Amino acid sequence: MKRFLMVPFILILFVCAARGASPCGLCFRFDDNKSCEEWQRLADIFEKRGLRFSLAVNSGSALKDPARTKLLKTLSDRGHEIMDHTPFHTSMRLAVPNPDHYAKCDFVDHVSKDQVYFKIRFNPDHPQNRNLVLSFDGNRIIADAPEDQKFLSFGKFLVFPDGSIYGIGRKGEEPVLVNKYGEDLSDSPSMKKDKVILADRTAFEVADDGLALLAETSRANHKKMGLPPPRTFIIPGGWGVFPNAEQIQRVFGDRFGYAAGDGSYSRPGVLEGKRIDRFRMTPYWESLERHDVEKEKVLLSEQLESERVIPIISHLWSKNVPGGMDELFKRHEELLDWVVERKIPVKTYSEWADLIQPE
Repeated sequence: MKRFLMVPFILILFVCAARGASPCGLCFRFDDNKSCEEWQRLADIFEKRGLRFSLAVNSGSALKDPARTKLLKTLSDRGHEIMDHTPFHTSMRLAVPNPDHYAKCDFVDHVSKDQVYFKIRFNPDHPQNRNLVLSFDGNRIIADAPEDQKFLSFGKFLVFPDGSIYGIGRKGEEPVLVNKYGEDLSDSPSMKKDKVILADRTAFEVADDGLALLAETSRANHKKMGLPPPRTFIIPGGWGVFPNAEQIQRVFGDRFGYAAGDGSYSRPGVLEGKRIDRFRMTPYWESLERHDVEKEKVLLSEQLESERVIPIISHLWSKNVPGGMDELFKRHEELLDWVVERKIPVKTYSEWADLIQPE
């Protein structure tokens, strides 16, 4: 095993040094707000080895916790990157003190209580759209063809013949109809065996000005926490639409000076011939949450041979890790020792972005 791993990395480091325009190495990214204890343990592991990581933080939630705010400031001062993961882990709406102020804005769908809901635009020609025939039993969604039931997965959207948009939620194991913002419906459309479009969340765009309001809020939250302005936008998972790389660059990059994002391209064929770029630093999901250290070494060896920057995403989920959180942190220690031994470059998202030339 050691002989197998050593040769690829000698080649990788040679290629990385020889091709300054095509950097390659690792970025360790941790998503969502965790406990201060978990973040501190993580920082100790990385800093002991002279390395830094990138945290995708929901700034609005973090701002409510003084202990978390203090720790984020400390981590930032020590060189870790605190990234913009939206204020409250969604790109479709925002909690604000004065929602009525935005009620008549062009980018607003509606306001309710303390929330501003953003308009979204649907692309009917998106290559991942699929036509289905569906029926409804209350809010329960039933595909006319049983083999199509598997496509009714959580977080996707349905576009009806009249242009109305609904989402697919879950009640137990069954798909149910919710509104496009992920909220439960009291009534469902009275439809039987009618054609609808099953649309992937990448077939939509939030209005640019809605994303701009998110960016403004995140930047204000960072300032309140004593953090530098965020330089990387990380798309929130869970419920919602996924801004594409062009829109992230247009809004977060051009308007607010962000250096990086993790979008994908919206048009078919646009990836042909392209390497990673600063607004398409999509995450690599094969993390230590899924694999032991030896398997992770092999996978990273294979990926780095393609001369890429690998942003490894982790949510610090330990439920499927024998030994739980202690084992997960132990795996990180072992992997980082291996990374340091082989001199594999490790940088934050924005540091890698500064090295990646636009194509």
